[in-house]
Amino acid sequence: MNKKSTSTHLSYRRISMWNSWLQLLLVFGIIISINIWSTEHFFRFDGTQDSLYSLDEQSKLLIAKVKKPLQVKVFFTRGLEAPYNNHRNYIIEKLEEVRAYSNGWMNIEVIDPTGNTDEVARAKRFGIEPIQYRYQNSDRTEMKKVFMGVTFVYGEKQEVLPSITSLSSLEYDIARVITKLLSRDAKPILAFSTGHSEPDILTEEGNQGPLTTLKMRLKENFDIKRQELGGNGGIDEDVDILWVIGPQKTLSQRALYQIDQFVMRGGSIGVFLTHYRADMRRLRAEEIYHGLDTLLGHYGIIVNRDVIVDRIYNGQMKIPVRQGKAIQMVKMNYPLLPKISDINQNSIVMRGIDSLLVPFASSLAFHDNLANHIKGEVWAKTSPASGKFLGMKSIDPASYFVRVPGEQTGQWPILLSMQGRWNSYFQDREIPTVDIDRTSALEPPQLHTGISSRIVVGGSADMVANNIALMLNLADWMVQDEGLIEIRAKAIHHRPLLTQGQDLTLWKIGIFGGGLFALMLFAGIRFVLLRYRYNRQERAMS
Repeated sequence: MNKKSTSTHLSYRRISMWNSWLQLLLVFGIIISINIWSTEHFFRFDGTQDSLYSLDEQSKLLIAKVKKPLQVKVFFTRGLEAPYNNHRNYIIEKLEEVRAYSNGWMNIEVIDPTGNTDEVARAKRFGIEPIQYRYQNSDRTEMKKVFMGVTFVYGEKQEVLPSITSLSSLEYDIARVITKLLSRDAKPILAFSTGHSEPDILTEEGNQGPLTTLKMRLKENFDIKRQELGGNGGIDEDVDILWVIGPQKTLSQRALYQIDQFVMRGGSIGVFLTHYRADMRRLRAEEIYHGLDTLLGHYGIIVNRDVIVDRIYNGQMKIPVRQGKAIQMVKMNYPLLPKISDINQNSIVMRGIDSLLVPFASSLAFHDNLANHIKGEVWAKTSPASGKFLGMKSIDPASYFVRVPGEQTGQWPILLSMQGRWNSYFQDREIPTVDIDRTSALEPPQLHTGISSRIVVGGSADMVANNIALMLNLADWMVQDEGLIEIRAKAIHHRPLLTQGQDLTLWKIGIFGGGLFALMLFAGIRFVLLRYRYNRQERAMS
């Protein structure tokens, strides 16, 4: 190798070294610039379906309405085991994402009050109590009290999420709290009709089922009350929504008049009807008459007095079965409990709902001549395998293993909605009087034409207790709070691969060892390629 080639080689190496240093400085400069930019801006790439790990647009619009300091304090115990091991970081990350759209008004403070008397007292003042935490595996069992809550302070208002044990609805919970903090008015009022043997979901004693869950969830956004139908006066002026669920007695003309006038003044109404009362002891069905057919027909909805049966797509129910001398409750597939999966996802109310259970359901239909200013939508209908028939006598599932006489097969609407303005059903009728004067309320002026209102009719009263998510969406839609529906529909479900045992150890070895092996393999391939390129350059210059 002569002096000229040696000089050229050294010059090439110096240039390569300077290029390497320049590339390193550029990388550091880019990293520093990105960090400076990210303190004022937020960006996330989310490849999940429906962008589950990114804020919904409604959440961004909501937090942008904050116009004064919003103090968020996270009281969370560190070092928890599964399934809560990632909760703290996830909650903080979600709050940081919300903060990025708050125009600098939102501040976050993270505190671990465990073992600190002053901080424990502080957490309790904000309404966050410790919860019982139990962890057990093959090596140890742990039982202690921990904190898993967040409080929000906005001026003189305060709201709290006292225990976040599930992350599936975290964004909705945060949005719900911020909505309440920003609201200047009282909560809307949702009333449940009484006086006709309807189920009383407001009963405090002896009810620990799904109706209690519905009641507690509704109380987060609504004030709820009872509304007796059939007396003097009208439906209370402060009521925004009226739900009539499963009346077991015929509504009087007076009760129908009160409902009609409520719709005329722009109130939203949900009606969920059943035509049979089930006797589970004798497995018999007793027909009942609610008397709402003509009123709903006037608005444009036909409520058929049939029963829907589905032998393929259905849920299960416990049925009394005789085994020897004893009668045992046995869970069986139940044809009278259709499972609906034909859901209208174009409706915001049905967004995120995959299926519905509709026990003892009847089919619905729209009148053919709906007025142009009335918008009607089918939200859910049965499967093509379903059938309907008249005159149910038995609720024994064995009676419906084969087609019954007169059964029609097809798809039938089971949940309908209407929006628009109606004329009063009583515009050409006299105002019904009260048989027994139970109140002294003044009679409001009769309304003959209405303002815009919303009506929803379900062909099963039992669908209320079996479809909590639907009812929560419906309540929000009826007061036109559709943003919360959008956010609630984004549910995140974590699915752990394994939790314990030898397989878990193998998975851990594979996860950590596999990553290290891949890194070493990449480094080895990189070294070989660089060595090969260097040798080729050496040969080219010699």
